[in-house]
Amino acid sequence: MNNQIHTSSLKIDSLYSDPKNLIYYLLSSDFTDLHAKIIKKQKIATHLGTVEIAIIGASHYFKLENNFIEILSCLHENANDKCFEQRKSFETLHISKTIKNLNYTCAVRKDYFSNKLAFEVAENQIYQQENTLIHAFDGKSAITALVLNQQQDSLVLKTWHSYPESLVVVYSESELIIQDS
Repeated sequence: MNNQIHTSSLKIDSLYSDPKNLIYYLLSSDFTDLHAKIIKKQKIATHLGTVEIAIIGASHYFKLENNFIEILSCLHENANDKCFEQRKSFETLHISKTIKNLNYTCAVRKDYFSNKLAFEVAENQIYQQENTLIHAFDGKSAITALVLNQQQDSLVLKTWHSYPESLVVVYSESELIIQDS
């Protein structure tokens, strides 16, 4: 995967530009009520099945066929009974679930920076990640980046979401491990 950075002039309104508005969802795979604009997506064949990762107008989603959809979003979705987990207004988050034959964990943290220079250094480190699906909003003022790493018995998705107005970077790491039978 090339590390090509695409940009859009999509203006980040106040709902999207505040990390306090993030909502974490873990949904069944038949959830289809995602109304966010898909900006970039990629399908990747893995030993666990086809994975689809996408940058959406409000953040990202991570889907493993016939298993689950993880969404970290500033958009409130109508999850109904398809939701395994939903968390709002968190500073840090740690979720562990068994879904079918997979052990799923997700950890999310918000890193706060005291000044714009320190925030820009952190953003530049995100740009340096290899094999990343990355998008810059409104020029280079806010970015979302996703990278999927495959190991013999697991998949790890790492994501970064930068919020320049708040000087915050939200980092998440989701891991799937095949459960021993």
